[in-house]
Amino acid sequence: MAALIGTPTLACSDSSPVADRREAVVVDAQAGTVGGAGLGDSAQELKRAFGGRWREGEEVRSFPDDLGFTGNVEIPSNASVRDPLRVLRFRDRSFLLTQGSGAFAMFIWNENARTQRGVGIGDRLEKARQRYPGTRCDTVSEPEALYVTWPVCVARVGKRFLSFGEDPIQSITVTDLPLEGEALATSPSTGP
Repeated sequence: MAALIGTPTLACSDSSPVADRREAVVVDAQAGTVGGAGLGDSAQELKRAFGGRWREGEEVRSFPDDLGFTGNVEIPSNASVRDPLRVLRFRDRSFLLTQGSGAFAMFIWNENARTQRGVGIGDRLEKARQRYPGTRCDTVSEPEALYVTWPVCVARVGKRFLSFGEDPIQSITVTDLPLEGEALATSPSTGP
């Protein structure tokens, strides 16, 4: 089952703890974390880690309306009728999760977000291709508005999938499951 991220609204938050906006936000794709919490964590663990206010549920968008969605459109999910997909969104990041498996995808749009290899928000996709050998890039489109397109580059980092949306980069996405529906899913592993 794939989660169509651009159209269905999943979860969100309007603010997070007050932090120094100049402080680096490290995205560790190998560990699947941002700021020490991330993939595999429950909603409660994420709320404890990031504090502040949040929104969650099946009807909350994964990206703020004023930002728009710039990540991968189809992210596989192990959600089911008994364990529905939820989104938990903070001011500058959001997570797709189920009760049973916890978070399995995270989206970061904090202006100070950088991967451990130094690729971050505001950088060109060329830098991602240089720092992550084997990165695959393609153009994706909004399912309900095929005329709205943006570039996405994906690299496999260990057992996880790291993607960069838009050029210059506006979002960083890390997932546990390979991406569906496009050649991007076959990116070779690039190590840590």
